[in-house]
Amino acid sequence: MWPLLALAVDRQLEGKQETAKLLASSISAPQELAVNDMVYNAIHRFAKSATEEEWAEFILNHRLGTEIANPPELNTIAQNLGITAIDLVYAYVSYWIADKTTYTSKEVQHIFSEIEKAIENQREKQVHIHLVTDAKWVMDEGTVDRGKRLLKILVDRLPQQPSAINLLVGLYIKLLATDADAVRLVLPLYNALSQLNKSVFDEVPSWWIADHIVDVPLRQLTELCKLTGGEERVPDQGFLAFWEIIINAILAPHRYHAQGASKWKKLKSLRLDWRLGMSCVDHADVTVRRWGITVITLSDFPIRALC
Repeated sequence: MWPLLALAVDRQLEGKQETAKLLASSISAPQELAVNDMVYNAIHRFAKSATEEEWAEFILNHRLGTEIANPPELNTIAQNLGITAIDLVYAYVSYWIADKTTYTSKEVQHIFSEIEKAIENQREKQVHIHLVTDAKWVMDEGTVDRGKRLLKILVDRLPQQPSAINLLVGLYIKLLATDADAVRLVLPLYNALSQLNKSVFDEVPSWWIADHIVDVPLRQLTELCKLTGGEERVPDQGFLAFWEIIINAILAPHRYHAQGASKWKKLKSLRLDWRLGMSCVDHADVTVRRWGITVITLSDFPIRALC
């Protein structure tokens, strides 16, 4: 465990050379242990004095990468290292806090609130939604409605904030796994995706999507297969991009597939209309051609169609 070293590398990659040098000069086993003890003791004292709700909010904000109220005694340590107290806490607390398996509806709404703030303020550093989507979300009716509102905000802002694509896709899949009406929300999503630079889609990690798509009921995905967002047999490019993400998650080898083998087998039974893919294989854009071929891989493509 070398949190200061990790911070130094991050600052170096960010081009903050002076901060990286200051951190590097402080890196040693005794220094790491000393800082670890000081941060741990400060957080421990805070945990003992905080209410259960205050502590839960502290942990959740830490996971999301949003601002948290830090114990004031950490400010001096952080200043000496050339970083903020927030950075210091993030660097060390991650090693102590076990992953949470379930978030309550109240916590999920807090997550949505923080995402909305990040979008509104156009933060350079996005909320780390992938750190909380690994857990199960308790979604009551009010939480689902709040999630749909957030989805609309993300869809509207995506052309201006393409870096929010992971948030958008991750949230949509969570809603799709919970709410039967979420299927119909995909058409505005297709439209927003179709306006993005095609290189953006390569930044969506298939392993992350694979962790969550398995929880979506098969009937939901079957309904999605029917909504192309375009004219008959001429799919919207947003449809193609979205389904390439989903297909890569379903078909790619993944370390968790064995844990839900029956679910994955069901997902692999999904079938798209192969003619949607064939309509793209002669497209001038190589990316669109690739999308079309990917769609064909999850279809009952007849070999005679090549004759």
